Amino acid sequence: MKHSDCYEIGYIVKTHGLKGEVTLELDVDEPESYSELDSAFVEMKKQLVPFFIQRINIQQKRAIVKFEGIDTLEQANTLIHCKVMLSLEHLPETEEGKFYLHDILGYTVEDETLGKLGIITQLYEGSHQDILGMEYQGKEVLIPVVDAIVLSADAEAKTVQTRLPDGLVELYLEENEAETEATETDTE
Repeated sequence: MKHSDCYEIGYIVKTHGLKGEVTLELDVDEPESYSELDSAFVEMKKQLVPFFIQRINIQQKRAIVKFEGIDTLEQANTLIHCKVMLSLEHLPETEEGKFYLHDILGYTVEDETLGKLGIITQLYEGSHQDILGMEYQGKEVLIPVVDAIVLSADAEAKTVQTRLPDGLVELYLEENEAETEATETDTE
């Protein structure tokens, strides 16, 4: 299984007890929908290692997981800080207009006020907020992924509808103009 065929559901934050259980910090919208998992991939040394799940107990945004073959505290310690991933085929269907971040790479950004702008070329996943990187007039413009700004996506048209804050795009263009002017002044 390749990384591009998977999505991250969380990462292992610590061991739980002495018999190989671990605590998985979930980064999903509906944690309870993962309560019946029977297997997952654990990223170890940049490789996806498949594990069967003996039991999983979802507790809000965390889960206590017992992987088959991990029976001691020492074995469980090797999993701390590892990402836990599932095949993309496990992703729940999205509602119309909703999307998964990985789906919109290459989509065109259409703003309510500014019209068609540029192409989404990067996704930056943060612990508190995700950000889209849009290529616009040769510059990268960063767009926070929040409901008030990124409104919806149209898979058929390959577009993302936005309501960008006033001045956001201009800020990136001005920043680069100021850098160019500073460079020109230094070379004179």
